[in-house]
Parts: sequence; C-alpha cells; structure tokens
Amino acid sequence: MKNDLIVILTSNSQRSLLDETKDRCLFLYIPYPTVEREIEIVKSKLPGVEDETVSYVVRLVHQIRNLNLMKKPSVRGTVDWVKSVTDLGTKNIDKSLEDSVGVAIKTESDKKRVKKDIFDKR
Repeated sequence: MKNDLIVILTSNSQRSLLDETKDRCLFLYIPYPTVEREIEIVKSKLPGVEDETVSYVVRLVHQIRNLNLMKKPSVRGTVDWVKSVTDLGTKNIDKSLEDSVGVAIKTESDKKRVKKDIFDKR
C-alpha cells in the first residue's frame, strides 16, 4: 500500500526552493483581493471600525501594492494597519497612517519609498 502525503506551503515569493523540491510542487498563484473584497475582509476582522476608515486604508494599501516594493503589504497587514490607525485616532488619519506605516510596510527601503511616493504627495 502506497502512502501519499500532501504538504501545503505558503510563500510570498521571499524564499527559494531547490530545483528538486520545485519538481514535486504544484504552484498556485493567489492574487490580492479586489478593493471591495478586502474591505469586506477587514470589516469581518474589525467589525467596530468606521467604514470610512476601512475604505481609506484599503484603498491606500492598493495604491502601495502598485509600487515597486521588496515586500508588498499583505491582507493581514491591512487589517493590522486599520487597527493601528483606529487606536492612534482617525481625526488626522494621514498622520496616524504615517506614524504606523511599519505595521504594514516591513523594510526600511519600502518605508522610504511609500513616504516619498505616497505620503509626501498628499
């Protein structure tokens, strides 16, 4: 009797696999959700947050994902960023976003790029 084993690996393309491992893999690319779907996801994780805040941050994250970054923000990063902005206060949402950018943008070079291409242009 043959025993088969299925292993599911997730990756954000940050790690390389050996060719021998790649030969045994089935690769599925799962794109980021649409703005509308990501708003639904964030609302389901943070039901008490204002709709305007969720929409604003999600749309900003989608702009950021269009930049040439080393690591684009994940959906989890979007959820965390919305929570951070809410905790910091949404009266001056742009300041709260800039103060908490490290929640969603993980590398220093990416933070500089977002600051230059997004925040400095507002």
